[in-house]
Amino acid sequence: MASVSDIERVVKQKGDVLTIHPRSTAQQAAHKMFENKVGCLVIVDQRGHLQGILSERDIVRQVVAAAKNPAAVTVGSIMTREVVSCNLATPLSQARQLMAQHGVRHLPIVEGGVPVGMISSRDV
Repeated sequence: MASVSDIERVVKQKGDVLTIHPRSTAQQAAHKMFENKVGCLVIVDQRGHLQGILSERDIVRQVVAAAKNPAAVTVGSIMTREVVSCNLATPLSQARQLMAQHGVRHLPIVEGGVPVGMISSRDV
C-alpha cells in the first residue's frame, strides 16, 4: 500500500486550488482573492492546464502602482508565466528548497499539467 506524501496531506487539508482564466480581469482576480482570503490564484486554460500564477503583489505592482484600471487589465497580461511547481510525490523538504531557491511564497502542485493543489511558505 502506498503511503500518502506530506504534500498530499497538506493539499487535502487545504482543499481545492483556486483558479482563474487568463482573460479575466485584475479586478475579478483581486475580488476572488479577497473573498477566499488567499494571496494568489493559479491561471488555467479552458482544459484546466496550468498557464501561470498571479499574486497580490503582481496586482499591486503592475496595476495599482502603475495607475492602470483593474477592470481593463487582463490576468494573462500580468501573470507570471514561468511557474515553479512540484507534484504530489515531491518531498516537503524539496518543495521548501524550491520556494527558497526561486524566491516564491506559493507553489502549485501539478499532476499531468493540471493544478491539483497549492502550498504556501506557511505550509512548509
